[in-house]
Amino acid sequence: MRIRSIGLTLAALALVLATACGGSDSGSPLGGNNSGGGGNTWDVSKAKDLAHAALIVAGDLPGSGWSATDDDFDDDDKPMAPACVDFEGFKKDAKNANVARAKRQLEKAGSSRSDFGTQVESTVNIFKDAKTASDLANRYKGVVASDKFISCFEAQIKEETSKTAKVVIKKANTNASAPNGGASTGLDVDVSEGSNSLVAHTENHVWVSGNAVIQVNVTATKESFNADTIKQAVAKQDQAAKEALAGTRQAPPATTATPARSNATATPSRPSGTPTPTRGATSGGIGNIGKLEDTSSHRYNVKIDSTGIDFFGMQDLVDGVQSLVGGPASKAGAPIAVDITGAYSKPDKGQVKFVINNNTLSQTTIGTQQWTQYGTKTDGPKNVGRQSPDDLSLAVSMFSSLLKDDALLKYLKCSGTESVNGVTARKCGFAQADLSRADQQEFIDGFLEDSDAKVTIKAADVTKATFFIWPSQQGDYVVKFQFEFTGKDSKGTSFNTRMEANVTDINKTVDIAAPR
Repeated sequence: MRIRSIGLTLAALALVLATACGGSDSGSPLGGNNSGGGGNTWDVSKAKDLAHAALIVAGDLPGSGWSATDDDFDDDDKPMAPACVDFEGFKKDAKNANVARAKRQLEKAGSSRSDFGTQVESTVNIFKDAKTASDLANRYKGVVASDKFISCFEAQIKEETSKTAKVVIKKANTNASAPNGGASTGLDVDVSEGSNSLVAHTENHVWVSGNAVIQVNVTATKESFNADTIKQAVAKQDQAAKEALAGTRQAPPATTATPARSNATATPSRPSGTPTPTRGATSGGIGNIGKLEDTSSHRYNVKIDSTGIDFFGMQDLVDGVQSLVGGPASKAGAPIAVDITGAYSKPDKGQVKFVINNNTLSQTTIGTQQWTQYGTKTDGPKNVGRQSPDDLSLAVSMFSSLLKDDALLKYLKCSGTESVNGVTARKCGFAQADLSRADQQEFIDGFLEDSDAKVTIKAADVTKATFFIWPSQQGDYVVKFQFEFTGKDSKGTSFNTRMEANVTDINKTVDIAAPR
C-alpha cells in the first residue's frame, strides 16, 4: 500500500548518493586512456543513432525487475558543489566538445523500503575525432587521481542532503576492469544523518573507443550489492558498443525520461518506480481520476498526527528538522504532529512549509534555484536540477502514488457528492464496517508491507480503519484525502494515526516568490 509515500525516508538520501557518487549528479564523467579502442571511428553524421544503439538494455543485466529511463541529463548538467571546481570545469568542457550523447539508467528496487537497491548507468559520448576523446579521457584520469576527488564527492553529498550529514568515502577495489585499458574507480560510501544511515558501493568504468568515450556506473546498497551485476554490465556494454559500431545493433524504442529528485533533506519522496495514472483513466471502481500535475497551479495542506507506532517514518523527519533548527531531540515513540502547507505554479515553481512538533522549515524552488529556511536562517539560493511537478508539489507526489495502487483502489466505492474545498466532489472510500474481516486483513497486510513499522497487526485488533478521497466533478482532481488507523499490534502496542490532505486554488493565481 502506498499510503506511506510521504515522510522523510532513507530513499531520498539514497537517491542523492546514487547521483552524487558517480550517478547522474556527477555529470557523467568521461574516462579512459590513449589506447582508445584502436582506429574505430563513429560516424558523426549518425552519432545520435549510434550512441543510443550502443547503450545496454535491461536484458543485458542479471535477474529481472529492471526499469529503464533514457536521456535524463538534467542532473548531469547542473552545477556541482564549490569543492568540485576541477570536476565542474572538466564536465563543462566535455559537454561543449560533445557531438552526441546518450544515457540509459537501469534501476532495480531493493528488498525493503529503506534499500534503494541497484542503479546501473550506461553512457556513450561521441566527439568529433579520436584526439578530442583521448584528450578528455586523459584529463579525466588526472581529476580522479587528484587528492581533491574524494573531498569533492563528500561535499556534493552534503550539498544535496544536509551540511550536518556525516559522510565517509573511501577508495575501494573494483569488481571489473574497463576495456581498452580504460579507467576503473571504486568507492565505499557511508552516509549518516540523525537516525538515517546508508552504506553503499559505487564503481565507475570508462574507456575510449575511437572518437567515443563509453561509461558504465553501478551503485548499490550493501544489501543489494552483487558483483556479477558489475561484471556483466561492463562486459555487455563493451559488446553493445562494438555491435553498434559494426552496424549489427539498433536502438530499442525510447523509454520515458523522468527527472531525478535533487532536494533531499526536507522533501518527502515518492517511491522510485511508482507509476503515475493517466489523465481520465479509470482507477478501480471509482471512475475517472485526473492528474494534479496537469493543473497550472494549486495549493495544498497535509496534516499527520501519530501516536504509538510510527508507520510513515515521521520520526526521521522530526529528527532531520530538529538537527537543523537545534534544541533538544524528541523522544522516540512520542506523539508526532506534522503540518505541511505548500503551493505549485507551473512550470517550475514550488513552495513547502513544514511545521513539525512546533519546529518550522520551509523550502522554495524557482526554476533551478532553491532556498531553505529554518529558524532565523536562510540557505541559498543553491542550484538544483530542473524539477518535475512531483518534486515541486507534495500533493502531486502523494496522490499519483496512491491512485495507482490497485490493491487499495479495489476497496473504494463512491456514494454521492459533497461540497469540499469550494468545489463539488464525489466521496469515494470505505469505513471499517464496509469491509469483510478477510478484506480488512488484506488491506492491513498490504499497508504494513510498505510501512516503516515492522509489526504484526490482526484485523480483530483494529478499532478504526477508514480511507476516503474526494475527486472533483470538474477535472476529476482529488481535492481531499483522509485516512485513519487505530488499534494495537500483536505485542499490545497501541497506535492512533490520522492523515488528511486538502487541495485548493486549482488553476487559480498562485504567487511564489523567493524569500527575502
